[in-house]
Amino acid sequence: MALDLLETQFRRTYFEKLGDKLYASRELPKHLSLSTENYKKAILQSPGTPGIHWKIVRNYWILATKHAVDAEERRSYLKEGIKFGAIAIETDQTNSNAFLWHALINGERALQQGVMKAIYIRNELKKWLEIALDLDPNNVNAILGLAGWYFYVPEFLGGNKTVTFRLIDKAAKLKPNYTAIYLEKARFLIAGKKYKSAAIALRKLLQIKKPELPNDGKENRIKAKELLKQLEKEGKIM
Repeated sequence: MALDLLETQFRRTYFEKLGDKLYASRELPKHLSLSTENYKKAILQSPGTPGIHWKIVRNYWILATKHAVDAEERRSYLKEGIKFGAIAIETDQTNSNAFLWHALINGERALQQGVMKAIYIRNELKKWLEIALDLDPNNVNAILGLAGWYFYVPEFLGGNKTVTFRLIDKAAKLKPNYTAIYLEKARFLIAGKKYKSAAIALRKLLQIKKPELPNDGKENRIKAKELLKQLEKEGKIM
């Protein structure tokens, strides 16, 4: 019996670590999907054990937002991610990332379904993000998620763009080399037609020599260059 338990734990750890390794090289073709499949195999070894479901949600969010070839595939990824997200927050209630990614993937689906749907579930999204921050006040992705909530929700429903940029500054103090912070800040500024300030944020990103997450840093550098080129082409910055 003890040997069976040890073997199960070994298999679970093996598949989870393999999923982590594939996630770390997710820029390579099919690695993100393979990472997801290995996380699922890990869960099958001990279905009631928490700690992995949120990683599957994260993967599906990335697949939906960065890899989906059409709206139907995007919806499929979001649907699967939401299913695992519900399990994550039920079985892993002390894990900040469980609530973070559950909020992000539900928010993404709501945006795909239209502004009214996003407004309808805004309070749930905020609640999940706030729980994520209560569990880990230094969870930078949760801070960015909440910043997005305050930016996109209309002011008469609780939105506040001043709070958005206050949260962005807080995130930058916690992890100054986290490139996603500056990319998100630039996107908010572009949406607010503050193009020169957006360019400053993008150039700050490009000055980072050692990104917090090398893979994301590489992707975000490419996106930052694209946005700067687009702003220059449109005559919004010199």
